[in-house]
Amino acid sequence: MSLKKENQKIEKQGYTLELNISDDKLHVSAIVLKEKNVEEEFPFTIEDVYELLKKNKIKYGIIDVNISELINEKIIATPVIVAEGIPAKDGRDAVIEYYFNVDKVPIIEEDEKGQVDFREIHKYESVQKGSLLARKIPATKGIDGKNVFGQKIPAKDGKDILLLAGKNTEYSEDHLSIYAVRTGIPVKQGYKIHVLEKLEVPEVSYKTGNIHFGGTIEVMKDVAPGFLIEAHNIIIRGHADNVDLKATGKIILHKGISGGKKHSVVARETIRSPFFEGYEIISDEDLIVEDYLLNCEVHVEGNIELTNPAKGYILGGKVVAGKSITAYILGSKMTGVKTKISAGISPKREKEYIELKKSIIQNRENLEKLEKNELYLKNLQYKMGKRFPKNKEKLLKKIQFAITRLKDFINDCEEKMEEIECYFKKSSPAQIIVKNRTYPNVEIEIGKLRYKINSILGPGVFKVDAEKNKIVFESKI
Repeated sequence: MSLKKENQKIEKQGYTLELNISDDKLHVSAIVLKEKNVEEEFPFTIEDVYELLKKNKIKYGIIDVNISELINEKIIATPVIVAEGIPAKDGRDAVIEYYFNVDKVPIIEEDEKGQVDFREIHKYESVQKGSLLARKIPATKGIDGKNVFGQKIPAKDGKDILLLAGKNTEYSEDHLSIYAVRTGIPVKQGYKIHVLEKLEVPEVSYKTGNIHFGGTIEVMKDVAPGFLIEAHNIIIRGHADNVDLKATGKIILHKGISGGKKHSVVARETIRSPFFEGYEIISDEDLIVEDYLLNCEVHVEGNIELTNPAKGYILGGKVVAGKSITAYILGSKMTGVKTKISAGISPKREKEYIELKKSIIQNRENLEKLEKNELYLKNLQYKMGKRFPKNKEKLLKKIQFAITRLKDFINDCEEKMEEIECYFKKSSPAQIIVKNRTYPNVEIEIGKLRYKINSILGPGVFKVDAEKNKIVFESKI
């Protein structure tokens, strides 16, 4: 809307009342100017201002109080805002907040001493079932404005952005949030969010850091020494020496594993590998090895089987299976290498039994000390009678309470030991099958019975003769 310049002012007695309209048509100011040497009184009235506004078709946002102030205070040479529009307010664009490391930027953390373990860079982030992965803050509508001429000023609505639930994810009821329906690795692909149950990495090294993952991880090449993988299932196609592996499911090694006994391979399900050397191995199910177990500490709840007829040997260390053991060779021609083979007892139960036994011995010693203190305080109480101090009386009660609790604890431990002993007696008869040869310096244990090998034995089975209550070797030649 264009206005003639002469319509924007009124002149009286050497004074000029002028309106100025901003370019955006949102503000109108009025100013009174006075010519030099003019002695007449301020000539303008409130009606003059309203008339000038009307002549300029200004009808919205008129500020009456400012107009009154301009006239009543006879303000000269100072602009006063007399009308004001409302600017349009554009809507806010939608925003997505992510609750996982979308860009896979390594997260480096310091310990309490300010040191950084660069193996723990958390590049691959795992989420649990039910975890919030992303939340969209919706776009908002724009709010139209109005200029001083009463014309609408259109506002822009905020732009929406897609948030799509992909594999193993689901929407919230309002479709504004996405949650994981399975444990795994969260990834963003385009507008979609997925949770991958299987993670494939070329290698595990300082490039990846230690892996902590709730699904299956498959390493296509090697795992560098000193690194840790924790996952549900672990598959390693390359070499993995001096590493630690922990799985809530199974572990499959394609090229074997070797290292010092400070490293371990632990799984709740079956472990498979061509060989193990110098490792601690723990499984709640079975252990299947192709070539050999060399100087390993093995505790397996199920069966142990060595499958390669050309090798298939166990040499050195201690190998314990809750059920049976099958191998081609036990021990070696080399003298001085002791090999202990144990079957038919759950390693977990045996460990629990040993810990209970240690705990009973320790707590009986503690009980003896408490009972000596109790006896001393009782004798003192008897001698002093009513003069026995209250603090000593409180201490005596505390000691007596502790004695009662400790006796109950020891009784519980003894009952648990008896249960485990019954399990040892009733556990199903296990056997150790040797398909080729057993050498001296091998100690066989089935249940709580022992059998030491003093000469070379051929193919056969070690088992328990229930009537004689001893281990016998049944030759299969």
